[in-house]
Amino acid sequence: MFRRCLCVLLLLYVAPSTIASTKNGVDDVKLTRSLCGEPTRQEFKPIRDRSGGEEAILYYKNSNTELHYYRNQARERTWSFTAAFSLDGDDTISMAVVNRRMPCLKAKLKSPI
Repeated sequence: MFRRCLCVLLLLYVAPSTIASTKNGVDDVKLTRSLCGEPTRQEFKPIRDRSGGEEAILYYKNSNTELHYYRNQARERTWSFTAAFSLDGDDTISMAVVNRRMPCLKAKLKSPI
């Protein structure tokens, strides 16, 4: 639980910098779905603060990967990748591990940091 809260705090810290990465018009959620297909499960939920942001979580059970995305509805329409977790734990995983677990992404999903 602590690591999830830490991720949300990181998300709120990183979110303003992700605006620059979405200027190119790439929607990371659409990119992930087009390359890897529909997720096993998905969640879309607002972030409870004054930013007006939203979080999307895509769960891919066959890859044992949980992908987190962020967008600020007031300023942007596209989703930006923020973090990846292992389904069986609260530990974040690196982009190298994500690309190894999900070769369908073809290394097109970029790390936010």
